[in-house]
Amino acid sequence: MQKKINENAVIAAIEIGVNEVEVMVGQYFHKEVWISNKGTSGERSNTSTAVMLERVDVLGYALAPSKGFVNGRVKYLDIAVNTLLAVLNEASKMADVEISHVNIVLNEKNISLKNELLLIFESYSPRPIQEALLSQFKTDLGNEKSSLDLLHLDVIDYVVDGGMAPMVDPSGMVCHKVQANVSYVFVDKQEKNKLSKLMSNAKINTHEIILRPIANSNAVLSAQEKHEGVVLLSYNDDEHIDVAIIKGFVGNGMVHFSSHACDGIPIDLTVAKVLSIILQNVTCNHSMVMVGNHKDLNALYVAFQQQCTIAVRIGIPQNVFSSIKNSDYASPAFTTLVGLLKT
Repeated sequence: MQKKINENAVIAAIEIGVNEVEVMVGQYFHKEVWISNKGTSGERSNTSTAVMLERVDVLGYALAPSKGFVNGRVKYLDIAVNTLLAVLNEASKMADVEISHVNIVLNEKNISLKNELLLIFESYSPRPIQEALLSQFKTDLGNEKSSLDLLHLDVIDYVVDGGMAPMVDPSGMVCHKVQANVSYVFVDKQEKNKLSKLMSNAKINTHEIILRPIANSNAVLSAQEKHEGVVLLSYNDDEHIDVAIIKGFVGNGMVHFSSHACDGIPIDLTVAKVLSIILQNVTCNHSMVMVGNHKDLNALYVAFQQQCTIAVRIGIPQNVFSSIKNSDYASPAFTTLVGLLKT
């Protein structure tokens, strides 16, 4: 469960990569305004539209070789602590502000995935669906996953009373049998404990562990794209392409995401082969967004455009500002860090 962070809080975003540890310090400001059909802002009404005004201010940035880490995981704790503190202190010094919260992205190698159709109610129950879902999860899966912790639980859609068409949100309906198409993300307890130990030894007491696909989606996807469904490809300078389906709906102030469709596609495969693997997992109406710091990202984008039958674009973080000289953080290479500031 993520803690509520003050809007003006200064956040440090940490990404531990295969080769480097990066830290970005910044603030995220956002405000919902209502625009009338005449183009003026005002109160909410039947003729007005909600628009989210947002801005990310990058105050500091630093990186260093990932000494003490192997493939993004903590290997030598003392060395890893020194590496993290050095990068964090350098970014903080540049920002010249006090950091109030830290978000750190979780390496995909530490997670495992499961999808299933989970029965919530066999007969009518007045219990809230989300409460029943969590209760059912603990009953059905909790004991089976003793070496894993549940990091993320996401309801993709629901099947009500055996209906053929899935429903996005059955809240408030009078129904009997309810099933949920559920996607789970589990984290290895041992690796999670190592990460917590790293944070503790580095004197970082307030932190959240965030999934990379969620951070990336918050940086580059619109609400409409999240609703309709997007294939998000993360091309970084390591051995694999990380692939996730981002699809959700807005309800009760939350956005619910489905997790990875597939993960760890070898980066040296041809574009045609990558597309073949992806299209086995998604429907043809999904668009595709590419992010990452890969040196050939633009060339890969052109190749995908030529061979892909669905819309494809490079994801660029929007409304990112910085007074740091010779910096451009509105770049696909900084998608995860910007997304961590916004999460």
